[in-house]
Amino acid sequence: ALLAQRYKRFEIRGKLNRAVPVLVNWEIQAALDSIISYREKVGVNPSNPYVFGMPSTDNRHRYLRACHLLRQYSTLCGATNPHLLRGTQLRKHIATQCSVRDLSENVIKDVAHFMGHDKSIHDNIYRLPVNNRDILQMSKVLEMVQREF
Repeated sequence: ALLAQRYKRFEIRGKLNRAVPVLVNWEIQAALDSIISYREKVGVNPSNPYVFGMPSTDNRHRYLRACHLLRQYSTLCGATNPHLLRGTQLRKHIATQCSVRDLSENVIKDVAHFMGHDKSIHDNIYRLPVNNRDILQMSKVLEMVQREF
C-alpha cells in the first residue's frame, strides 16, 4: 500500500486510439500540474489536448514530440550509446527483463497491456532473441552453480 501512495495512474491515448496507462510519482505529477497551470499564460490554445502543447498561430494543436526529443537529448547528454536510449529499445529491455525474471504469464500480460501492446507483440517483437535470453538466463544459473563448488 505504501508503494501505491507514491504513484498516480492516468491514461493517455496510444496507437489506434487505445487507452494507455501512465504511472508517475507525485513529484512528476506536481511538475505536470505546474506545466498545465501555465499553458494559457504562454499562449497554448485551451482546446489543445496535449499536456506538452505548444503555442500555435494557426489553431493547430502543436505539441512536443517525445521520440524526437529523446533522440536529440540522448546524443546531447553524452551517452556512450545514445541509440539505445529510444522508446523501442527501452520496451525491449522491459520485455527481456520480464522474460529473464521468470514472471508469470499474467504479470507479463499486464506489463504488455500497460505498455499499450498485445501480449503477442510483447513476446514476439520486444523480447530479445532466444540466444541473448539464453546468455542472460543461463549465465546466471551457471555462475550460481559455480559458486557452490
